Amino acid sequence: LDIYLDTEVLFVFILAFSLGLQNGLFIRYRGMVIRTTHMTGTVTDLGVVIGHYLRGNREITWKMKYYAMNILSFISGGLLVGLGLKYLGRGILNYMSIAYILSGAYYFLLRDRYYKMKR
Repeated sequence: LDIYLDTEVLFVFILAFSLGLQNGLFIRYRGMVIRTTHMTGTVTDLGVVIGHYLRGNREITWKMKYYAMNILSFISGGLLVGLGLKYLGRGILNYMSIAYILSGAYYFLLRDRYYKMKR
């Protein structure tokens, strides 16, 4: 029982839960499926959109802006957590885990409201 109360093990469980929760989330925006778990796919999508733009499709400029902002947000979040780790210690990851749980619950609440309004 002591091992489950250890903060190291609790940290791993909270981190795994928050990453699993995030991995289960995806959203749609203007017909696009938005990845919420990794940036490699987003960078690939940005590359595809840039290719279409270079071939003359000017209607997708908004997609380039979206993907670029998404990547910048990801980098900014990583930097903020890095600074939080430096100045606040590992406790910052517990706060971030709680933030993931709350944002996931908020997403599902908004999604349910949206679908109820469409009916």
